[in-house]
Amino acid sequence: MAGKALVPLLPTSQVIPYCHNILTKISLKTTSQNNLHGVLAQIHYLLKAHLTSSSLFELKKDSITRITPLLKEKMALGTSMNHCNITRIMFLKIVQHMILTEEWTFGVNPSKQNELKQLLSLDIPLQKEVVTFCFKDLFEVEFLILLSYFFMILFSY
Repeated sequence: MAGKALVPLLPTSQVIPYCHNILTKISLKTTSQNNLHGVLAQIHYLLKAHLTSSSLFELKKDSITRITPLLKEKMALGTSMNHCNITRIMFLKIVQHMILTEEWTFGVNPSKQNELKQLLSLDIPLQKEVVTFCFKDLFEVEFLILLSYFFMILFSY
C-alpha cells in the first residue's frame, strides 16, 4: 500500500534518482525481508506509474541507463538466493516491466521512441542474461511454485 501511496507524492523528475538511491542501498545480506519488500514495492509502483504515463524522453532514457544496470547487479533478489518468494516475485515484476517489456517506452515522439528502442536493444544481452539467470534458477530449485507465481504476475496486468 505504501508503494502505491508514494506514486502521486513524488514528482516525475525525482522518480529515477529516488529509485536509483533506494535500489543501491538494498542487499540480501543486510536488508530485512520486510524492508526489502517495501523498497521493491516502491520501485515497482513508481516506475510502472511514472514511466507508463509520462511522455518525457529523458525520464525514460534515464531509467534505461541508470536503473537497468542496477537490476543486473541485484539479480540475486530474483533467484533462490533470496529465500522469500514474495520479495523474489516483487523483484521479478520490476524486471519484467523494465527489461522484458517495451510498453512503457510508448507515448514519446516517434523518433525518440526509436532511440529508446535502440537503447533497449543494446540491453539484449542483459535481457538474455536476466531470463537465463532467473529461469535457470527457477527450473533448478522450486520449479512449480515459482513458475505459478510468475504466471500470476504475467496475468495480473
